[in-house]
Amino acid sequence: MDNEVIYEAIEDTEKKKNICGTLSFIFSLSSIVIYLINCGIGMFGSFLTIIPIIGTVIAFVNVILVPVLYGLSVLLVIAGLILGIIGVRKKDSKKGLAIAGLIISALILVFTLITIIIMLVAVGGVAATALVTGGIYGLGSLLESM
Repeated sequence: MDNEVIYEAIEDTEKKKNICGTLSFIFSLSSIVIYLINCGIGMFGSFLTIIPIIGTVIAFVNVILVPVLYGLSVLLVIAGLILGIIGVRKKDSKKGLAIAGLIISALILVFTLITIIIMLVAVGGVAATALVTGGIYGLGSLLESM
């Protein structure tokens, strides 16, 4: 009986490292950092709108940086999901980091997509309001005359 316990312990320590699982976990943590940086950029930019010049610069940076970072976050999340699935399906290898990376990547993907949808709805609402009130180069009055 003692030999069986020893053999089981040896088999557990002989499990191979799971590179896909490790990479999935690293990618998911990276996407969390990028997501939080993106949220911080938006909040920081809204606080600095009091000072016109700085607010304009921050708004310009937001227009360029935020979509790039969201795109990078989505790419990292998709890579984390794919590597997590591969890591979980590997036989005779450790699966802890693969499962953690898979769960974190799925959660961050959901949060990122919800944030993108909210941003698109907000931009659409602002554009519709501007059209109705004639705020965009008099398009409201142009639409009324049609």
